[in-house]
Amino acid sequence: MNERTWNQRMLGLTFNAVDGRITIFRSTLEELGWPTHYRFLYNRKAKQVAVQNCTAEDAGSHKTPKLNASNSCEIKCMALVKMLYRDMRWKRNNTYRLEGKSIPRQQLVSFNLDTPFLVEKGKALDENPNPTKPLCGEELSAAESSSALLIKRDSGAV
Repeated sequence: MNERTWNQRMLGLTFNAVDGRITIFRSTLEELGWPTHYRFLYNRKAKQVAVQNCTAEDAGSHKTPKLNASNSCEIKCMALVKMLYRDMRWKRNNTYRLEGKSIPRQQLVSFNLDTPFLVEKGKALDENPNPTKPLCGEELSAAESSSALLIKRDSGAV
């Protein structure tokens, strides 16, 4: 089995279906240059989600909140979280963490939904619960090369 280890310097994003919570890690926000606003992009076909730096006027824009005690920011977005769990066939009671890849020219961090870390008691387990090969190599990522879907927080609109 392909084993990976999570470390705090990784670009991260965590999903929790019970609370409808998305946690954006400090490392991800730093990579994006501490944006005042960001948005989520979702590419169902490529099985990727991204966090992109944007302006307040852009579709799907969210104001970046202050960091919490764990040096991350949290947002409730039940519609997006439910859709991802359904599409990926993730177990509702599990929390999943994703490792990101920076794409500076598009001001975004892309996350492959096929390679999540399972989270228990706030810690990412070392083994990938769904070992698969990444969908893209070092060239353009699927988030970079195909159109993405904007997600509006709790609007139910997709």
